[in-house]
Amino acid sequence: VGHDIWSLLLEGLSRDKQLQRAKRYAYQMRKLGHKPDAYTYEVCITNAVAEKAWGDAEEFLTMCVKDRVRATPECYIEVVRHAAFSDDSADNRVKKAQYFLHMLLNNGVYVDTRAINHALDAMGQLHMGPTARHLLEYLRRFDVQPDVTTYALTMKACAMTPSWGGEETLNEMLEDPYVRPTITAYNNGIDACGRFQYQIECNRDASREAFFKLMNDTRVRPNLRTFMVITWPLVRLGWTHRMEEYRDLLFNEETGLKPDVNCYNRMLKIWHNDVRRPRHKPMVKIFRELCERGLRPSPETVKIIEGELGWQARDKLLEEYGWKGKVSSVRPASDGNKPRAGGVEFQVARAGKIGKEESYYCPGCGEYNEHFYQFCKHCGQPKPGINIQKYPKREPGPRAARGLTEGG
Repeated sequence: VGHDIWSLLLEGLSRDKQLQRAKRYAYQMRKLGHKPDAYTYEVCITNAVAEKAWGDAEEFLTMCVKDRVRATPECYIEVVRHAAFSDDSADNRVKKAQYFLHMLLNNGVYVDTRAINHALDAMGQLHMGPTARHLLEYLRRFDVQPDVTTYALTMKACAMTPSWGGEETLNEMLEDPYVRPTITAYNNGIDACGRFQYQIECNRDASREAFFKLMNDTRVRPNLRTFMVITWPLVRLGWTHRMEEYRDLLFNEETGLKPDVNCYNRMLKIWHNDVRRPRHKPMVKIFRELCERGLRPSPETVKIIEGELGWQARDKLLEEYGWKGKVSSVRPASDGNKPRAGGVEFQVARAGKIGKEESYYCPGCGEYNEHFYQFCKHCGQPKPGINIQKYPKREPGPRAARGLTEGG
């Protein structure tokens, strides 16, 4: 039997959804010295993918590579994508995708970047920044040219971890003569630099340097996400002077950008954490600007305003712009079984059953208490849901010990 007859048999069986028979004949054909060509393998793999027979598709791909047949992109892109996004555990998913990519590269296949990007996307979702960075360096050993999406996904994975590699990847992308940067790649690089320096608290502001590289690059234009990623490290620090500088650079007539509700919320958060400057007037000014532009305040906006100015001022501002009753907001605690922050009700275990104790907010003063405190450590009020008869001797909080009122 000739090679063409074997190939027609395999293609016909795979199109007829008889993948097990096709696989058995493929092994028999290879034992007799005949090797299916790239088109035959492509037909078998694509039909196996269409039937979601992933085990058969992976087996055909392994046969193709071992036979030293130059696999086409259609043979391995979907197989790698399924391996990266399967229902397996995180480590197994990444290891399986890496196994197929390494097998293809080590056998002389110039792997399409679409397959590499599927693996990098999965690594980013699984917070495996160093693994993504290692894969990018592994490609250089085989002279595989990354595209801009490959760089962007690598920097996204470094940002999600957070880990080193974001700044190095951004510099490599800018030095690559075959890659034209996009705003998504720039934003991912700024985010990766900011989150990593936030973790190690270094003195050098790498995200700021990346931001000015973006502003000086005439090939791309910043967007709203640029403001969100460059101001992310400023929330904890409360550096309003830096935030105002970035705001003036991004939201002007030259760029044509205008902040949305999320940008206004970020500004309010940074002002709320600034302990060096008066906060009341700037936060009211930002809230008024948001409403005068016709934007709808979000529940997060209302929560920040209440945390800084109190719920009375919050209601007054909402009523002034006609949003009172239309925006869900945090109300003062009326039920002693609910925390002041408006979270989930406390679950009281059934009689005879010991449940897992949870931390709680005091219904009287709003103080956060760990689960082992039976009385509030701030005002001494009993924990909601406990039997006070079991605790005849009260444990006063620090304020009660100083002779202050329990709720004051």
